[in-house]
Amino acid sequence: MSKYLIEFQETNTSALVEYDELGLMTKFELSKGEFTEHQVRFFNGKFPRIKEDLEWFKTNTKAKIKEIAMDLSFQTFWDVYANKVGNKEKAIKTWDKLPDTEKVKALKWLPTYETQIAIQKVAKMYPETFLNQKRWNN
Repeated sequence: MSKYLIEFQETNTSALVEYDELGLMTKFELSKGEFTEHQVRFFNGKFPRIKEDLEWFKTNTKAKIKEIAMDLSFQTFWDVYANKVGNKEKAIKTWDKLPDTEKVKALKWLPTYETQIAIQKVAKMYPETFLNQKRWNN
């Protein structure tokens, strides 16, 4: 199974796509946001349903495509966040409610967050607060 995050800069939206071992699409998840009418028509008609067609998609659209080779489990977030304070059970529930597109964004943003709090000399948020406020979107 392989996963890809597709980011659309002009509308600040993204999609998560999964393909199975045969290269067939098994999941297509849109993030929250405003998609243009053109994008919606494209998803319904021309979006690559076979992994091999992603190359065509890369060269014929303005979208950025990144393969995701990460574990999107809460345990991965918990280990990477490395501030094991607060209510872990509530943090798990919040994490589990997030769509995979948001989980990817959160995990990818953590190094930037670490840099920001070091520069600003502020305390790291409790994991639950970080997740509830969706700080990766700021």
